[in-house]
Amino acid sequence: MVRVILVRHGETQWNKDRRYQGHSDVALNDIGRAQAGKVARRLRSEKVDAVYASDLSRAYQTAEVIAREHGLPVEKVPGLREIHFGDWEGLSREELTEQFGEAYARWQAEPLTTRAPGGESFEDVQVRALAALEAIVARHADGETLVIVAHGGAICSILCHYLQCEFWECLLGNTGFSVLEFGADGVKVAVRSDAAHLEETGE
Repeated sequence: MVRVILVRHGETQWNKDRRYQGHSDVALNDIGRAQAGKVARRLRSEKVDAVYASDLSRAYQTAEVIAREHGLPVEKVPGLREIHFGDWEGLSREELTEQFGEAYARWQAEPLTTRAPGGESFEDVQVRALAALEAIVARHADGETLVIVAHGGAICSILCHYLQCEFWECLLGNTGFSVLEFGADGVKVAVRSDAAHLEETGE
């Protein structure tokens, strides 16, 4: 069995402002860096064999903090990127409602199949993110544990595939993580959306 600890990146200013980031390369803010430290301390006792991340800064920076605890490098995997929101990137929910009302409502109702203008659907993300995840797992031996840092939408698309649930049921907060177990009998979601580390107040 190969264990995958699938972590969402820490907070960015656009997260705080509730703006859609997509492929826009927004770095962690101060809160996000603190969150990365908390999840890194939470995972310190794990025997981690490799660390991977989306190539976008917010995921890579989070992964670097985790990897430092284990003396490991971080390998960038572009297939783990967030959904490309096209013309919607940088806009808030209020701005999207005002400027793209009907299309935005359709996307909220059918996120897997609806594309933002010039962007992807979550079904598109699901195909590439699953391919990236499965390629990573195939490189590792039974008994190994991997940390993979990605994005809310990409992780949701992966989880809803394995859990066979509705897309919006898989939402998770910044630095929340899930654990997938890849074994001979298939894939088990052993932990789902754990963010208990954010409750810590000190070292």
